[in-house]
Amino acid sequence: MVCSLLIWLDNTVLSTTLETLADPVRGLNASPAELQWATGSYTLAFATLMFTAGALGDRFGHRVVLAAGLVVFAASSVWAAYAGDAGQPIALRAVRKPAAAGGAPEPARDGGPTADETAPRSGVEDLTPREGAGVGAR
Repeated sequence: MVCSLLIWLDNTVLSTTLETLADPVRGLNASPAELQWATGSYTLAFATLMFTAGALGDRFGHRVVLAAGLVVFAASSVWAAYAGDAGQPIALRAVRKPAAAGGAPEPARDGGPTADETAPRSGVEDLTPREGAGVGAR
């Protein structure tokens, strides 16, 4: 939930500052292509590293990956606040999203059993699809 809030906040901040980033006097004089990369690099990096974050979470623990992701996210956010040109925020947004992917590695699990899946189950759960929305499905 914290990661979702940070991602939402980061996207909101970028959306409200795009005009200032493009301003040659008050901002960083970003071109339209740079503004597009500032918004697109975030999604590109998240999509490419989501499964890697899940695998790291499976190997080292999801809390460790979450904590590391939050530290990298916070550090790159502070660094981006003091950017000197338009390229730095673009690169740092590409760093922030993989860090945020570390905060949501659970959906990217490799499919191995969890503690709940190795516990004995009742007969009702065996009759329902594992990914379905039926009674007793997980």
